Amino acid sequence: MKTEALRYTGTLQSWNDDKGFGFIKPNTEGKDVFIHIKDFTYRNARPKIGDVLNYQLIQDNSGKFRAMDAQIHWDGNTAHSSSGLSWLVGNLRSWDDDKGYGFIVPKDGGRDIFVHIADFKHDDYRPVVGGTIYYRVKRDDNGKLKAYDAMVKEDEYKTIKKKVSLTIWLIVLIPFILSAYAIFAFKNPAPAMVYSLMSFIAFFMYAYDKNKAKADDWRIAEKTLHIIEFLGGWPGALLAQRELHHKNKKESYQITFWFIVAIHLTGWAYLIISKATFEKIISDFIFFARHVSS
Repeated sequence: MKTEALRYTGTLQSWNDDKGFGFIKPNTEGKDVFIHIKDFTYRNARPKIGDVLNYQLIQDNSGKFRAMDAQIHWDGNTAHSSSGLSWLVGNLRSWDDDKGYGFIVPKDGGRDIFVHIADFKHDDYRPVVGGTIYYRVKRDDNGKLKAYDAMVKEDEYKTIKKKVSLTIWLIVLIPFILSAYAIFAFKNPAPAMVYSLMSFIAFFMYAYDKNKAKADDWRIAEKTLHIIEFLGGWPGALLAQRELHHKNKKESYQITFWFIVAIHLTGWAYLIISKATFEKIISDFIFFARHVSS
């Protein structure tokens, strides 16, 4: 069989619901095109005479053309791109950010549609439960429907897409600023070296774990990630959470993460206050000694 990559639009002129086939009248000139119910991409909806269809053509073994991968243009329930391809429309009912998948409720009704993070056209978009999703559907190796080429409206995408905020950058820089203070006050470059090395390792491990999540493969244990964060990698981990959108929504994980950050900042505060107190004692002692000797 020979398939044409182009897509066409036409109107369903006739339909036999009992036998599951009918004929499409193309919007362009040409003969009516045969279509069978199995050639609809989305099979939960039943076609009706007068429906506008978007479809591909396939040439069978007898040389005749028939429709395939057909999609119905429902008012308000499909969207068209500039290339003429159509997408179904639904709302995201659920989303597991750690595992990278969820389910879409089609606006035209029917069963929920599985969607994976890898099937979104926007690489840095994080799905939001309740959000409107435009998508196409296909059957996986097990014959089940799944979404692909999923996307949101361009204006919605711009509002959802977030860069690392100034506040996050300031938090990330705090340990390095304090490390610079350690070099100046204590002549000790170790903190700067540790934070730099462990942050690099943490960012790499987050990226690796995210890729494993997309592939539904074995993951890095959360305990291991927290150990790396505790050993000085938390600035890199925080950047990874915001840039890679990984481990940034799971509440239990975030509680442990920010507890680790608090431990580090408290330790720095204690160190600085202790040094300031010690220096004041020495200064007062020297002043008192000079005053007595005079």
